Amino acid sequence: TTLNNTDGMDKTADLSPQESLSLADSYFVDEDYELAVDAYAAALALLDSNGDGDCAIMIRSLSHRSAAFYQLKRFQEARDDAQAAVSCHPCLGLRAGEMELLYKRLGLACLELKEYKEAKQAVEQAMQLATLNKRDTAKYQTYIQQCNDKLNNTSVAATSKPSASDTTTRAARANPPTAVSPAQRRPTMPKYQYYQNDTFMTIAILEPGVQENDLQVAFGHKKLTVALRKGGVNFTVLRGTLYERVDIDRCKVKVMTEKVLVKLRKVESHEWPELFGLAGEDDEEKATKQAPPDDSTQEVPTVDSSKTRPYSSHRDWNAIERNLEMQEKQEVPEGEEAMTKLFQEIYSKADEDTKRAMIKSYQTSGGTVLSTNWNEVANTDYEANRTAPKGMEWKNWEGDKLKQMESDE
Repeated sequence: TTLNNTDGMDKTADLSPQESLSLADSYFVDEDYELAVDAYAAALALLDSNGDGDCAIMIRSLSHRSAAFYQLKRFQEARDDAQAAVSCHPCLGLRAGEMELLYKRLGLACLELKEYKEAKQAVEQAMQLATLNKRDTAKYQTYIQQCNDKLNNTSVAATSKPSASDTTTRAARANPPTAVSPAQRRPTMPKYQYYQNDTFMTIAILEPGVQENDLQVAFGHKKLTVALRKGGVNFTVLRGTLYERVDIDRCKVKVMTEKVLVKLRKVESHEWPELFGLAGEDDEEKATKQAPPDDSTQEVPTVDSSKTRPYSSHRDWNAIERNLEMQEKQEVPEGEEAMTKLFQEIYSKADEDTKRAMIKSYQTSGGTVLSTNWNEVANTDYEANRTAPKGMEWKNWEGDKLKQMESDE
């Protein structure tokens, strides 16, 4: 199974089904949906050819390809893939929220195909799973209401169909034409959509011609706020608590001609059922509130953010390391730690004879003597003169007793 990209390079040769799925997800994140569809097909073909019974990868590939088809407005294929994935369930190995997301994709595809009854059933399944997972179900209720409205309108239209002339006349009477100048029209709220793989959650703000100075994006570990100024009006496009934590230093914003991309780097690699989670306190904010005041807290050194650096952090790690070394030197050890530090300083500043004396006297005496006089140590047999506290005796590793002098203690 092969897949060629625009450069003619084979991307799926010798790949496993899981690797092909990951490649397809990367295409999806880059909005190259055609290549994503081909890569998902390659993953499914590898599963068939290898006889691999991993139904979790099968369901995941079909579900993700359904999302790619939906982005390409190929709604019938999106519905077929989602339905095929549903038929593979139950299956072990699925992550929390994946079946909820799958039923949601099936419902939205059916909604686009005007299969309102099937769409309602799929969305109801997604809402039940969301309830079990303690997730917000408000949007599912909105989808169900849309389905009910469409089903009711279809029923009313089938029983009573007014003539086109009557409809036009009533509409004209109820809504007389009025002239509205462009200056009187208030700008509409920018729309957005999001898609993801296991690594990134990507949010597309569907607003063309956005200037960087009109855009404000604030990242938190579990918070996100996106504000946009449009036509002289300030809009808060997004604000809320994210479903999971993100790596702030690796999140980024890309302003394009036709839209704005906000890419969130996930801390834990898995697919989120939703963009936003339950409102709650950010872990970092909570820790800050609970931490007791510390008068010795020092400001973390930073570097000039205007300079080009290989890392995204603004902390001056060299200065931090120097501060830590200075703090270690200023610490005053006590007890046995103070004695050990004293011996370390003596050894580090000693000449070769002194070091030899310290090593031999300490090792051969079993740790009972430490001498710096090499002239004395060179001619002394500490092993023959070793002593032990009263009630104790020296033995080798085999348990044989060793020669020792009697101790008066």
